[in-house]
Amino acid sequence: MNLDELYRKELPDPNLADPSGLLFLSEGFSPELSIAACMKGIFPWTDDGTVVGWYSPVVRSVITIETAHVPRRVLRYLRTSNYQIKTDHRPKEVIYMCSQIPRSDSEASWITSKFIEHYSNLVDLGYVSSVEVWQDRLLVGGVFGLRIRDVFFGESMFSLVDSASSLAMSYLIEQVQAKELSLIDCQVSSAHLHRFGAVDIPRREFLKVLKTIFDIRLA
Repeated sequence: MNLDELYRKELPDPNLADPSGLLFLSEGFSPELSIAACMKGIFPWTDDGTVVGWYSPVVRSVITIETAHVPRRVLRYLRTSNYQIKTDHRPKEVIYMCSQIPRSDSEASWITSKFIEHYSNLVDLGYVSSVEVWQDRLLVGGVFGLRIRDVFFGESMFSLVDSASSLAMSYLIEQVQAKELSLIDCQVSSAHLHRFGAVDIPRREFLKVLKTIFDIRLA
């Protein structure tokens, strides 16, 4: 795929999203649409079996080089734990495990079978990256997202043991601090992500940051 062409692809203006963040609907996925939307700050989040909802919330949670940090408790745990952290070893397994985590006691995960297939296709195309936490031969935690150039667009994480997802996040934070990543898009705010330096910024500011990054990277 030609990223420059996809970046120039015309999509609905994210600032026209409704109060829930919903911007437009599509009958399905395509890798090209997903990549193009991602670079414009738009992500798929709902699937009713017929159409997919694409969102751009009015507030965005992000981690930058200025805000990124690993909590002291996680640093201590990193030094003493016997877990292994691997990258892009079993991304499709991470996607599946994330799909098994419900959004609440009464709601199933947003990662439906259609999403699993979609992200698995993006794995094959090299646009999905995963950070995995292994205990012996068992995958006990991880995070996955789209990686486009030096931006990580986080999608979901899971943890089967205490602090496993924190260990995965700590690796991403180290990538930011080492300037291997310039930005982590966390999409929606959470107390867990705030511990790692996530800050909430207005959508217009987030879109301006993305434009600056990709105008330079794709020039």
